Amino acid sequence: MSDPVPAPLRSALTAGARCLVLSPHLDDAVLSCGALLRELAPRCEITVLTLFTEATDGPHGRAARSFLRQCAHPDAATLFRARRDEDRAVVESLGARPEHLGLTDALFRRRELPTALAPVARLVPELAHRYPTFRFDIARGRVSRVAVPDEEELAAVDGIVLPGGESTTIAKLADRGFEGAVAAAPALARGVSVLDGQVTSQPVAEALGHPFVPLAELVGNAP
Repeated sequence: MSDPVPAPLRSALTAGARCLVLSPHLDDAVLSCGALLRELAPRCEITVLTLFTEATDGPHGRAARSFLRQCAHPDAATLFRARRDEDRAVVESLGARPEHLGLTDALFRRRELPTALAPVARLVPELAHRYPTFRFDIARGRVSRVAVPDEEELAAVDGIVLPGGESTTIAKLADRGFEGAVAAAPALARGVSVLDGQVTSQPVAEALGHPFVPLAELVGNAP
């Protein structure tokens, strides 16, 4: 079985280095490198720093309200409190120390508005939130652009993990459909950790104590 710890990281560990894992969103670190965290924990001090761990008070935009309904939570504060508690419990169970930076998640991030528009924004929440116009903000240079790997780059790597902030990689290949995308880029297939509620990455399944289901059993032409 191949060593799950990359050589540069292995060298740092033998030197007694501490390990800082930056997780853009809650669950990103656990789902993308949970097995690595479990492997490192007995030998070094690990801190998982999650950046976007808070939401704002309502009223929220349509996308945020839909998300809350899907999560079966009455409000964003309750949802994020539950997610933070869950994140702490899972990260600690892997032997790491969780830290939450407290930045606002994109779906609930607000823009600055003139005071005169505040009453209108309460009636039309989309006016007060950045999420409905994020593509326009990117086009205008108000948000840093994300470098999206193309198919040749994906094929040139041994594996890729896809935390929430890198979901644009999937969007880049979406014109093929999911099955076509994972067939065209085997490295992308190796980065699929969960599909249809099934854990399709064996290291992640082992780290979380869930059953492992090979991706090929769920997607016929997956490598």
